[in-house]
Amino acid sequence: MNIETPLRNTGNAASWDVASHMIRFARAMHELERCDPKQASGLSMQQLKALLYLVQREGSTVKDLAHALSLSEARASRLADELTVSGHVLSERNPSDRRQVRLRATAVGASKANLVFGQRIGALEAALDGVSQRDMDAFLFVLDRVVVQLEALAERAAAVCEGDPAQ
Repeated sequence: MNIETPLRNTGNAASWDVASHMIRFARAMHELERCDPKQASGLSMQQLKALLYLVQREGSTVKDLAHALSLSEARASRLADELTVSGHVLSERNPSDRRQVRLRATAVGASKANLVFGQRIGALEAALDGVSQRDMDAFLFVLDRVVVQLEALAERAAAVCEGDPAQ
């Protein structure tokens, strides 16, 4: 018996099928994250993840970055420093609160991140080509419900992991 595969004696068949597809999706994303830095030369996987985040959320703080990438603030700060030194990120002090640093991708950093985003968007567009608006609306409705539940589960797990079982 494979100890990694739970027995199918709970839940319904549709839930198992969705879970199976989610696992395949997570594995594909993991493989992309493992290989993407090779396309964005000069960046580690963690640096590329940070750039992908900062392109989407320009002006984020080190604390925001730490939370988004599940890093300590100290590691996120070093990561921001690495990206700043390499010319991929600009860090700017908030004029009203000099302790706060805002991060944004430079043109070089954004270019590398957008190369990776472009490839992912292209794959999604190919997958969704020909899908009716009705089917797309239904897919997004269900996907949103799945994401909300998984985010809530992740939040509870993080609270336990970080020593706050009150969540």
